[in-house]
Amino acid sequence: MTMLNPGQRIRTVGGKEHVIDRPIGTGAQAEVYLLQGGKCVYKAFINRNELARVRWLMERRLPADLPMCLPTDMVSASDHGGYITSFVDGMPLAEFLDIPGLTYGDTARAAYALMLSLSLIHRYAAHGDVREENVIVKAWRDSSREWVIEQMTFIDCDNYAAEGAPPPMYLGDNMVMAPELRTSKDPRHVSRAADVYACAQICHRMLLRHDDSSFATTSEEFDEAMRRGVWHSDTFNPRRRDTGLDGHGLPAEVLDSLTSSLFRGAFNVDPALHSTASQ
Repeated sequence: MTMLNPGQRIRTVGGKEHVIDRPIGTGAQAEVYLLQGGKCVYKAFINRNELARVRWLMERRLPADLPMCLPTDMVSASDHGGYITSFVDGMPLAEFLDIPGLTYGDTARAAYALMLSLSLIHRYAAHGDVREENVIVKAWRDSSREWVIEQMTFIDCDNYAAEGAPPPMYLGDNMVMAPELRTSKDPRHVSRAADVYACAQICHRMLLRHDDSSFATTSEEFDEAMRRGVWHSDTFNPRRRDTGLDGHGLPAEVLDSLTSSLFRGAFNVDPALHSTASQ
C-alpha cells in the first residue's frame, strides 16, 4: 500500500471526495488518516482482502447510534483501499486509566460503561479486537471531582465476527486474548465470548489495578497462565496474588459477590460458559 500524503485527495465508492489532513495512527493491519474538516477518518488497509468484510458490514445497515465506529463509505483505489468512519472525540481508555487520582468509584463507573457499550454492540456482532487502545472515553469531572462517563465508543471494528459474515482475519490483542484463541491460533474462534473475556481482563485491571496473570514473570508464564481459563485472583484460590508483581493494586475482597461471580464466569475456559456483556 502507498503511504498517503497531507493534501492528497481520495474518492469513495459512494462518489464523495475527501482530502487527507494527516496520519494519526499505524499498525500491522492498516494506516489511519484524519481527513480535512476533522469529522472523519480514513482507515487504509495493508491487506485489501478486508474490503469484502467492510462491504458486508455496511450492507447490514446497523443502527448509527451504536457505540462503535462503523464504516460509512469505502475507498477502492488502485494503490490503496479501506473505509471512512467518524472521528470520535475523547481519550483512549488506556490514557483515561493513567489519570492520577482515579478512585475505585471512578473505575467502577468506567467498567460498567465499558460492558454496557459492549452489550449494545453484541446485539449485532462481536467486536473482535477489544483492547484499551480501541475504546474512546468521553468523560468529565463533576463539582465533587468525580469522573462522569458520558460515552464509551469502540473503534477499529474491522475484525468483527457475525453470523453469515466472512470470517475475521486476526486474533486480537495478546494481553487480553481468550484461552480458546490463545490455544487454537484460529481467528474463526473470534466471538462475543472472546470479547467478554477481553473486557473482563480490562475491567480487572480497572477495578483491582493489576492484571490476572497469577505469578507470571515471563511471556511464557503469562501465556500459560492465561490459557488455563480460571480467575487467578479468586478469593477461593489459596495461591492467589492480592496485588500486582510491583506490590500495587487491590485484593479481590474489595469486589462484591456479584462482580466476583461475573469474573469467574468471564474467565471460564469454556466459552459457552462465559458471562455475557449484558450480565
